[in-house]
Amino acid sequence: MATATVPALPTVRDICASFDLSEEARALLRPGMSAWDFAAVLVEHEHFVPGIDFLAHAMCLRNGVWWACLCIQHACGKEPSAQDRAALLAATVWVLQPTDQNRASTGGPAQSAGPVSPAGRVASAVSVGNVPPNMLPGRESADAIAAAVKLASVKAEPARISAVQRQFVELGMKFAGAPTPAKA
Repeated sequence: MATATVPALPTVRDICASFDLSEEARALLRPGMSAWDFAAVLVEHEHFVPGIDFLAHAMCLRNGVWWACLCIQHACGKEPSAQDRAALLAATVWVLQPTDQNRASTGGPAQSAGPVSPAGRVASAVSVGNVPPNMLPGRESADAIAAAVKLASVKAEPARISAVQRQFVELGMKFAGAPTPAKA
């Protein structure tokens, strides 16, 4: 009787190879480092944008989309445009009920909100993602999740963008079940 093989989980290096990681952030990688250790080191060294990119590629699609939705809600508040509200709602509905029908329902709102909208980007992460919700996203979806979180972070006052990015990375780590680093 043949036994099914279980695919190996990607390593931190595998995850980092799936996106453009800066040389400074790459230099922080150590052999045997867990994903959450690497994320914590990125925060410790204030590499928040690489932290956002890393988490977007390291979380399963459903968690990544939900994380981005929470960041967008924090950044945009209660008064997003009608297009952004529709895109965010479509992505949220898919998170709550990740059916093929709900995935297909994100495409129109993603296009209406557009690629420079955080909500448009998170909805597009769902619409282009063709993996089960509990699997790591493909590059296009993960890049869209990262873009959504980064676009949401720059909605803050310029002097607060770095602090907001740190909050978003720490939120992503908590959401993914990782311990967060102590603040310096």
